[in-house]
Amino acid sequence: MNLPSRIAMAASLPRRNPEKVAIQLPELLRGLEERFPGEWDEVLAPGEEDGGDWSGLLGRLDHAFDMAVAVQEGLWPDRLRFCLASVTAPGRAGKELDQTARERALRGLRHAGGAASWFALDLAGRSKAEQSLAEAVARLHGAVTADWTPARAAAVATYRIAGRQTSVAEKLGITQQAVSQMLLGARFRDLAAAEESLRAWLKGPDRPGLWPLGAGPQRSQSRLPVVPGLEE
Repeated sequence: MNLPSRIAMAASLPRRNPEKVAIQLPELLRGLEERFPGEWDEVLAPGEEDGGDWSGLLGRLDHAFDMAVAVQEGLWPDRLRFCLASVTAPGRAGKELDQTARERALRGLRHAGGAASWFALDLAGRSKAEQSLAEAVARLHGAVTADWTPARAAAVATYRIAGRQTSVAEKLGITQQAVSQMLLGARFRDLAAAEESLRAWLKGPDRPGLWPLGAGPQRSQSRLPVVPGLEE
C-alpha cells in the first residue's frame, strides 16, 4: 500500500548579513531549478509567519544535499542552516500534506543543534541512527568549507562549473599547478566523497534498519561509492 508522501526543505537565514543573504538567495534558487530540473515542486519561499525562515517542496530526495551545498557555496562565507524532512500521512493529500511537510521541516530546523548542524534530517522511513550518521557526514563537510580562503572558494566554485583544472586556470588567470594546490587545500576530494555518499544514501530505498539485510545487490548498496580523481 502506497501512502501519500511529501518532501520539504527549510532554511534559516544567518544572523550575520541576513538582509544581504535574503537578496542573493532568490537568484541562487532559480539557478537550482535550472541545474536540477524537475526536482522542485515549489521553490523555497520566505514566510513572515515563520520568523524569516524559508521553506519549500521537493519532488524527490536525490539531490537535496547537493542543492544545500550549492546554496552554501554561492553564499560563502555566509551560511544557512537546512532541514530536510519528509512525511507519509494516511488520509492526507494535496495542500494539507504540503503544509504538514513544511511544518515538519521548519520544526526540525529549530530543534537542530547549533550552526555546526547545518544540514538536519527528519525523514520518514529512515532510522534515527542512519540519519545521525548522515548528519555527521554533513557536519564534516561544513567544517571543511568553513576553513576555506576566498581563493579556495573561488577555485572550487569554478571547478564545479568548468570540470577541468586547465579551464579553471584560464578563467581565474592563474596556473594549473596553482589550481591543483587550491583544490587540494580546499579538500575537494573529501568534499566530493561526502557529497557522493549522501547522494547515494538519499536515493536509496526507505528501510527500518541502518544497513540493508540479505545478500546480493542489496548488500552492495551499503558500500561507500568510489569518487573519481580530479580531472586534470
